[in-house]
Amino acid sequence: MLVISFQTHHSRVLIVKPESLENVIFSICLGKLTTLASQLIIVTFS
Repeated sequence: MLVISFQTHHSRVLIVKPESLENVIFSICLGKLTTLASQLIIVTFS
């Protein structure tokens, strides 16, 4: 699983490229979920 994390002024952003559905569910539990592409997920922590 590829994870890229960076901090913005208002929130922390975590970009996740999951290998399985479990990782997707784990990402959803972490924060607000935004799907950019079929296998790319962005999780935003406010």
